[in-house]
Amino acid sequence: MGRTLNLLDTLLLKAQALHELGRSRDALPILRRLNGHPELPQSERLRIHELLGYVYLSLHEFRRARRHFSAAIKLQPDDASTHHGLALAIQNDPEVDARRASRHYRKALELASADPQLLVDAGAYAVQMGHDRKGLSLIRKAAALAPNNLTILRALIEALCDTDRHVEARRELSLARFRLNGTSGFQRLFADFEFQDARRRQRQASHLYPASASPEVLPFLRVRGADGKRVRARRILHHNAAALQRPHFPRVTRRSDSSHAP
Repeated sequence: MGRTLNLLDTLLLKAQALHELGRSRDALPILRRLNGHPELPQSERLRIHELLGYVYLSLHEFRRARRHFSAAIKLQPDDASTHHGLALAIQNDPEVDARRASRHYRKALELASADPQLLVDAGAYAVQMGHDRKGLSLIRKAAALAPNNLTILRALIEALCDTDRHVEARRELSLARFRLNGTSGFQRLFADFEFQDARRRQRQASHLYPASASPEVLPFLRVRGADGKRVRARRILHHNAAALQRPHFPRVTRRSDSSHAP
């Protein structure tokens, strides 16, 4: 039995490594074979269901992800990671009411209130559901716990922009510049913010000064005298320095005819 458990643990670690490398499809056959093993201990079956849930979540197969997360919660109801995963599977599935995820986010936060990634996901969900103040508070807490995490900083900037707090977003980026200015990820984040903010200001300006539907052509001014006859307009000369400037031609030195003699 000990050798079997070691083999199962080795295969489970291999599947987890493949998933973390972005090769979730390659991890699926290993996990399915492990899940079908008849004599798995509860702890190992819990790990397999949880990992299968996250693998299916990364593949956008939300219904299967929910099934495995639910199975893991039945095995261990007080596991923050499985409640977190189930909340994500509900939230991201367009065919399921997103409000159902709130219960699992609350439970996960009760169990792991200092997990930065959980705080970010719960905060983004709260903003999505219209609870801006609560959502921003959760994301700010995550940013305080992991101040050098670019993913969390990006989530904070996106949440601030989504709630029309663009001045605060710029201030957060200015503060983060002292810590992360040397990283390429921060430069890309700052450039993305500048681009989106410029587009936002351009849209606001177009609403303030909308373009007319058709061009307006002004008639030429025609001056007429007292008898109704057309009067030729006088040419107005502006006697200033710019108007008095003559054309600028290169000066040519003229020589006398004798200079051209052989």
